[in-house]
Amino acid sequence: MAAGLRFDGGSVVVTSGPSAKARARVVGAMPALLDVVLRRNLVRSFLTGRIRIGGDPFFLLRLLPFIAEPKNAGGAS
Repeated sequence: MAAGLRFDGGSVVVTSGPSAKARARVVGAMPALLDVVLRRNLVRSFLTGRIRIGGDPFFLLRLLPFIAEPKNAGGAS
């Protein structure tokens, strides 16, 4: 499965399939990508090769605000 994200003004458009004009790519199996989105084992997944990035890694840093925040295990806000 492949999906693309296109940033169009103030919106994000999800498309089916990869884009030939992508500025950056993140590749991995669905469980590894889900871990990244949920901020679980983000660095470990990258260092162990479960996910791979290509293109402009600095552009990917701009996507961090879209990634879910981890839940506070201690219960404090």
